[in-house]
Amino acid sequence: GVEARAWLPSLVRGSDAGASLSEAVAGYYAAGGQPDWAAYYAGRGCQRISVPTYPFQGKKHWLKGHTVEAELAPADVVADWFYRVDWQPQAAHAERAVQGRWLVLCDCGGIAAHGVDALGQQGLVADCVMAGGDIDPTQPAAFERLLAERPPYAGIVYAWALDCTANDQLDGERLQADEALSCGGLLHLVQALLQRPAAREASAPLYIVTRDAQGVEAGAAVSVSQAPVVGMAKVIATEHPELHSVSVDLAGGSVEAAGEQLGWSLCRRLPGDCVALRGESVLVPSMQKLASDPDAKPVLIKSTGCYLITGGTGALGMAVAQWLIEQGAESIVLIARTDILDPSLDTLSKAQLTARDQINTWIAEGIDISVGVVDLQDSAAQALLDKWVADRPIRGVFHLAGSNRPTAVAAMNLAGFRAVSAAKMLGCWRLHQALTTAGVHQLELFVVFSSIAAVWGAAGMAHYAAANECANALVDWRRSKKLCGHAIQWGPWGDAGMAAGHYAEKAESMGLNPISMAKGIQALEHILAHNPGRSIALSVDWSKFIPVFDPHGARPLFRLLRAGEREGALTATPEQSETVAARIAAMDADAARNYVRAYLTAICVELLEMDSQAQIKGDAPLREAGIDSILAIHLKGILEKQFSKKIAATIVFDCPTINEMSEFLISGLVDESDQSDAPAPPSFMEALAKVEKMNETEVENVLSGN
Repeated sequence: GVEARAWLPSLVRGSDAGASLSEAVAGYYAAGGQPDWAAYYAGRGCQRISVPTYPFQGKKHWLKGHTVEAELAPADVVADWFYRVDWQPQAAHAERAVQGRWLVLCDCGGIAAHGVDALGQQGLVADCVMAGGDIDPTQPAAFERLLAERPPYAGIVYAWALDCTANDQLDGERLQADEALSCGGLLHLVQALLQRPAAREASAPLYIVTRDAQGVEAGAAVSVSQAPVVGMAKVIATEHPELHSVSVDLAGGSVEAAGEQLGWSLCRRLPGDCVALRGESVLVPSMQKLASDPDAKPVLIKSTGCYLITGGTGALGMAVAQWLIEQGAESIVLIARTDILDPSLDTLSKAQLTARDQINTWIAEGIDISVGVVDLQDSAAQALLDKWVADRPIRGVFHLAGSNRPTAVAAMNLAGFRAVSAAKMLGCWRLHQALTTAGVHQLELFVVFSSIAAVWGAAGMAHYAAANECANALVDWRRSKKLCGHAIQWGPWGDAGMAAGHYAEKAESMGLNPISMAKGIQALEHILAHNPGRSIALSVDWSKFIPVFDPHGARPLFRLLRAGEREGALTATPEQSETVAARIAAMDADAARNYVRAYLTAICVELLEMDSQAQIKGDAPLREAGIDSILAIHLKGILEKQFSKKIAATIVFDCPTINEMSEFLISGLVDESDQSDAPAPPSFMEALAKVEKMNETEVENVLSGN
């Protein structure tokens, strides 16, 4: 038999059986074993929880109680996970005068110029700037010089995305060029505005213009190469509400008609930060439940075809492969950047070694499964994909590959943006192009694993939201051509995926519950059976999430979900109890400052689940105490309610300490006429300078809370 390294008794005479078993499992784990934790904890009513992220050795922490209803829920609980985004008509606000000097970054087709020319009689003066000849979209310094040379603007129109390539002329190289033009230009414009706030009036809006980039109507063609700007614009609105940005999607048709639509929109205060103009209607996105189809039938996986999975050797890819095999698939290609089956590789991670063992087991069982090595970002990837598709009877494609490095827009550069977006965006397009070139007629599944980051614009994920919105648009375009396609915008996964681990735990504190592998596969089956095209799959407690992410109810996206929840949980307003702003209104500046500092300290202690306010120092960076990007969104929501002012999601960068944040919050709320020596609130440039001194690893650690 096999010689044992150590004997671990699970039953000891005279000892509690449960304690003995726990000690045996602990000893096995300490010796390098990997217990089946799910089986060990099954039936015990245990749940994973978040504990404080700051050092806490030698201290006692009482963990908050958790109910176990979720663990006892029936298997069909995922039926409540599914949503879609519909577009609802909503009246624009009253017409307003459009005057003063505006900066208009014009498209070459003339839509933006036509739109603003019509407003000249109202007193609007436009400084029109073209991409390429006037300014290089890839150079940040060019935008800084542009704003430095001009007076403050009453409004800004960004229309360079309108020059992106039409779908039927698109290829991988053009998609990359369009990304540099539209996303690169927008990134550098926003950064220049943040560095030079004096270049725009305080209430000057920023209009981000696209055309047919929103899937407003079912079956309508959507511009694939403009879609990344839509995803990016959502994140800009989340991170920087002070820019008053609005994503405006124009309808197709003539240049004149589109220009008139744009001019009309500039004359009105639009409802929300994302609108689509179709005919005479203003449409806003609205999330709602995805209805079940009573005639839905389980998807049929065939043994006679081959299935491709990008990101195939990761945990999610392996789970999808396992499901395909259980459904009858006998031929699978796992597309990855590393050939984990190569026996000469001795640098594989533990997860990769586990995946290798599983693949070898499938091979031994007679499954035709292999690893196709390709980097989807590489220009040579297209030729390899073309060959694989041509050599096999492809039945289905699952695009899971992706990358994510949470980074604030202010700290992002174009190279980092493209490094994150490439796998999801380029990979999706190249798969589509390979299938189209080969004329694959037997394809039955084209499934994209997308993200909720592209639904509402998650902070720190402009690049990731852009890439996923592009993949979503490609699915919309495929379905408009009667081709198969599913884009599933997943919530955070708890076991695997880009949002696993730390981010998933923090998202859970906002009401976004992590998706287990088993439930995720169950949800995948449900979606494929119902065939909705673009859908959202997430487990969420809206009563927690919406008050944090949309505390003022300004986003139409959540309006129907608010109406469907308990009124008391979601509609509480600052008027129902006295706000901090109201309390300090009658105080002098010193008293108000001390009060707000104490309030901020108490809030941060509660968010971090600390046991003493002494652990938060007034002049110490809150990021070092544990306030990461997720907790910063929590803090933003609380402060917006209590101080009745817009707060940027970058508040922890802009005002890194309690003392600096309190100065910013009381500004304009109390009389500081006798406090001339009070320190000034930190400028964005000072905060940005701190970021620029960090290396890439330090920035990533700050944004991920490490």
